[in-house]
Amino acid sequence: MSEFRDALAADLDAVFLNLDEFGEDIVLNGQEMAAIVDDGDTSWQGQSGDGLVDASGLGLQQQTKTIRVKDELDSPLRPEQRVDLDGEAYVVKSVKREDGLLVITLVYGYA
Repeated sequence: MSEFRDALAADLDAVFLNLDEFGEDIVLNGQEMAAIVDDGDTSWQGQSGDGLVDASGLGLQQQTKTIRVKDELDSPLRPEQRVDLDGEAYVVKSVKREDGLLVITLVYGYA
């Protein structure tokens, strides 16, 4: 890695994504952990069959959350898995790791 990338990685942990300063306690699938959860500038978006089938007649909404966690998850998340985040039920549409962050697109049904 370059000197700049090393410095940037150190700053991310020490300043921008400092769990001691900005972290909050969350519960993800029953696992309590310190995390920084960012909804970014994406609001909940309505869906019309984008990937997940809405056979129930319920509307579907999705939102992408970027999560920095201190500990590893007990079990990795995968698409179409049902998850519980702080008492709210969702389905994972996609999940990927980017520079130590989990980028998760969550979908939920509403009446």
